[in-house]
Amino acid sequence: MRHLHILWALCVAAFILPVASCFNDNNNPPPPPSFDASFVVDSSLNLPDGVSLDGFQADSLPPLYTVSVVINGLQGSGLTIEGAAMYDAASGTEDIQVPSGASSVTFPTPVPAGTQYSVSVVGQPTQPSQTCTVQPGTGMGTITAHSGDAAIQVATVNCTTNLYNVGGTVSGLLGTHLLLQNGSDVLPISTDGSFKFPTQVASGGTYQVTVAANPVGISQICTIAMGTDAGTVVDHDITNVSVTCDTNTFAVGGTVSGLTGTGLVLEDNNGSDLTITGNGAFTFVSKVSSGSPYNVTVKTEPSGPAQNCTVSGGQGTVGTSAVKSVVVNCGTNSFTVGGAVAGLVSPGLVLQNGAATLSISGNGSFAFPPQSSGSPYDVSVLTQPMGQTCSVTGGTGTVQSVNVTTVGVTCASMGSFFVGGTVSGFPTSGSMVLTNNGSDKVTVTANGAFEFPMPLMDGASYNVSVLTQPSDRTCIVTNATGAIMGGDVNTVVVRCAFTVSVNVSGLTSSGLVVNNNDTDNLNISGNGTFQFPTQVPGGGTYDVTISQQPAMDTCSVSRINGAGTVNGDVTADVTCAQVEPVSVTVTLTGCGPFNVNVSIQDTITDSSVTAVTADFQNDGGPLSHTYQIPPLVQVGSSYTIQIQSNNGSWNCVMDAAADGGTVSGTMGNAPVVLTATCACNG
Repeated sequence: MRHLHILWALCVAAFILPVASCFNDNNNPPPPPSFDASFVVDSSLNLPDGVSLDGFQADSLPPLYTVSVVINGLQGSGLTIEGAAMYDAASGTEDIQVPSGASSVTFPTPVPAGTQYSVSVVGQPTQPSQTCTVQPGTGMGTITAHSGDAAIQVATVNCTTNLYNVGGTVSGLLGTHLLLQNGSDVLPISTDGSFKFPTQVASGGTYQVTVAANPVGISQICTIAMGTDAGTVVDHDITNVSVTCDTNTFAVGGTVSGLTGTGLVLEDNNGSDLTITGNGAFTFVSKVSSGSPYNVTVKTEPSGPAQNCTVSGGQGTVGTSAVKSVVVNCGTNSFTVGGAVAGLVSPGLVLQNGAATLSISGNGSFAFPPQSSGSPYDVSVLTQPMGQTCSVTGGTGTVQSVNVTTVGVTCASMGSFFVGGTVSGFPTSGSMVLTNNGSDKVTVTANGAFEFPMPLMDGASYNVSVLTQPSDRTCIVTNATGAIMGGDVNTVVVRCAFTVSVNVSGLTSSGLVVNNNDTDNLNISGNGTFQFPTQVPGGGTYDVTISQQPAMDTCSVSRINGAGTVNGDVTADVTCAQVEPVSVTVTLTGCGPFNVNVSIQDTITDSSVTAVTADFQNDGGPLSHTYQIPPLVQVGSSYTIQIQSNNGSWNCVMDAAADGGTVSGTMGNAPVVLTATCACNG
């Protein structure tokens, strides 16, 4: 506006004295104003070239007016207001820096009436950040003349402090109704993610976010990261408040009652095994997060005594405190005590077990009412049956974790006894039924002792036989008959497999091997009876043969007992005799070629061998050849040795031959050495 003041003075001068153009080089000066005023021309004015105010006089000039602006609500600094003025074609602007807290401001340059003006905000205040605006209906208009020195109020500027959001992010939230607070502003949070308080904070104001209440439903502790929870709002939204929620963990436990055994093991969620040693409170070592399930079960039931433990309240979800409501009740298991009765033929038998009694009417199994595991039992005969005496075996003990079925009660008529014995050679599967006197029966399924259930009076006869044989063999009873002689009979023998043996005689050398059924070999080193290692089932067959002859003997198996069917133990005879070799030396003289046959006959072994020479070509002198005749001849055997030529022109004579080419004798304990001479008849 200062520029307008200068222009206005120039224009007044131009009105009195025609001068160069003014008001921004406009050649049309304004009409002369109508006013009465005196003024003094300031000689310090810088006039345009050629313009002079010398001699200028006037009685008056138009009045000038100061312009002011009302400021409301200003707190910050840096507010800049611009005034723009125009008088006819002349115009200018003037900026004012408004101090913090000012309620009004006056432009320093006055302006004449008729000046058009406008006021605007060109710089907003900061610290705090504010927004200032010219109040509608003010700030634009024309200066009008008025009396007095008061400044003309041309505009009202209203300033308001800026508001900003306060917020951030939440992570790890599992529960509900998390409450965050900033001053008096409380904000409920239900899910992870960003948040902001509903009430904004003015620039320059402070904020401090706190956790007013942790989540519910799932127990969590939420914390605000240090450095993000408080501060001063400047000129932007607060978005970095960081809230992290961690889930609390709690112990799971309860109480155990009724436990008397050992070895009870509980588990939670199929793990966290916990061994319980007594009644009372228990707590698993591993804690469970709030909101997570728990499942308490019995992994191992107690024993000694055997018990069955049940869990109540063992399943649920961990809330906001430790679980102490699981209840484990243990009850001792009950089992029956019983066994079997045999030999009972009369009424009246009563058994007792502690205070419990049990009437028995016949043979077979029995059982007393159940009693607790770990409790003792003592079964005895309370009342004997008429005419019989019953005894108990295995009647005392302690109930464990199964029914007792091993108590035996055996009854016998007074002066009566039982018949039994042993079974051997029984197959690995199957069964056999034995009978005594054709009526009393017992089933056998394995080797060992057996006993018929019915007793016999003293002096009574017994006759044991096989009623039903096993499927793969025949069993034979020995000691099967007799009479009771004042005591039990346990000498009956039932054999279902039998031995095969050989009785060897005459053996003088080593190397003999005998065989049974082509599978069972037996090495024999001397005379005597020897047993094959493998028994033969009753009804099976055996066949003893010589697998290998000894070095200097010939052995043979009896044709009478060397093979057959097994109906008991069998023995095959093996007879051996010493053997010696036979040799014949043939000397050829005379004319040539011919063939010589040498044969030997063994009358014991009924074997004969013929040895044949090669073709000989006599060269005029003696030609000899020695024949070793196989097989060896058994000592004591009668033998016949014969030599002859198949060429009629030859004549063979053997030493000591009564009939020329034939020698007979009995083999002794030395080799037979003979000499034959064959000569040409011509």
